[in-house]
Amino acid sequence: MEPAATPDLELRQRRMAHIVYGLQALSVFIGLIGIVAVVLAYLRRRQGGGSVTTHFTWQIRSFWGFFIASALGSIMVVAFQGFGAGQLGLLLVVAAAIWLIYRVIRGWLGLYDGRPMYDIYPPPPAA
Repeated sequence: MEPAATPDLELRQRRMAHIVYGLQALSVFIGLIGIVAVVLAYLRRRQGGGSVTTHFTWQIRSFWGFFIASALGSIMVVAFQGFGAGQLGLLLVVAAAIWLIYRVIRGWLGLYDGRPMYDIYPPPPAA
């Protein structure tokens, strides 16, 4: 059960979520910063803080998706280099970076608007 969110806690959580989004944006260029970002997200998600907690979950999932795709792409570059198929691995790494940038932008805009993740684009009302 999540602790009740006080206005002060929610404000601190929002600030940290902004910092984590910034670190994730930088991690596209400097990969190790992504590890710092995901550790902060894991630590802050436990503290609760209302709808901001959903942003930490979004950030954690973004990190792991990017990490796994980049690792697989890097392995493909090395493993298939002699076969001329290493470019497929490079393409996977680039696609993962674009996907992470998309997730950072979408999440950061939702945080800025004060909306929880996974509910940013609710379905249209039934006719």
